Amino acid sequence: MIIFLTMIFFPFILLSHFSQKLYKILSLLWSRSILKTGGIRIKIFGIENIPSENSFLFLANHASLLDIPVLMSAIPHNFRMLAKKELFKIPIFGQAIRATGFVPINRANREKAFQSLQLVADRLREGQSFVIFPEGTRSIDGHLQAFKKGPFYIAIKAGIPVVPTVIIGTHRALAKNSMRINPGTVEIHFGQPVSPTPYALEEMETFKNFIWKSMNERLIAYGIL
Repeated sequence: MIIFLTMIFFPFILLSHFSQKLYKILSLLWSRSILKTGGIRIKIFGIENIPSENSFLFLANHASLLDIPVLMSAIPHNFRMLAKKELFKIPIFGQAIRATGFVPINRANREKAFQSLQLVADRLREGQSFVIFPEGTRSIDGHLQAFKKGPFYIAIKAGIPVVPTVIIGTHRALAKNSMRINPGTVEIHFGQPVSPTPYALEEMETFKNFIWKSMNERLIAYGIL
């Protein structure tokens, strides 16, 4: 079903990179169509923490392919994503996300990966919001995995606030290695933005651990663990 709706909508999203407003409209149509067809309802908390006139780096936990349509449906900002390079090889989908400003990262090539991180930092400074999954891959059971350092390098270099974003329930709705969507309710919680200003690059590990702990505490508080 996700593949089917991607084939329908992403050719139009590919054309929408000429217009930010059109991109947002079509992205919402794509994401909400997937969720509605799958019987997924969203509850959004903390939306008051992310004023639409500001740019942010949203760091979200990742447990399902549904995380992307959930984020697109819930975040009011016209954001882009840093994504693994393999996604850009998918026919139609790959061309669309590249044309609309998503940034690929090649983790196997340190130099190219650094260039991608620098590009995202530059675009954040220019006012473009981004979403990154700091775990780097989907969790099987919803537990929060260790974070990569890259997103925190980006935040410190760009000087842009990080929004800890916790998604609850997508691992039950569409588990990793499954194509079956189980209808139900998914929650997304936006935390207070965290400024990277107090952290130097040498303190990146401290910053990373602080965000991981705050997100893990939210997952525990909201009942995922």
